Amino acid sequence: MEFLNQHIESLIFTAKQPITIAEIGDALEHTFEMQFRKVEIKDAIGEIEKKYQSEQYPFEVVGIAD
Repeated sequence: MEFLNQHIESLIFTAKQPITIAEIGDALEHTFEMQFRKVEIKDAIGEIEKKYQSEQYPFEVVGIAD
């Protein structure tokens, strides 16, 4: 699942505006030519959020408006 986290993380940090789970799913589907379940994407985002809660990072990833 690490590859999924890395791709989602790059989408989050390169997006010019907040990106939705549906948009993330569309981008992943286009890239990998397969569908990912919404729960897989949400779990990966949760792991990314947890990663950036560490004191070694000066910022955090925060979900807004679902």
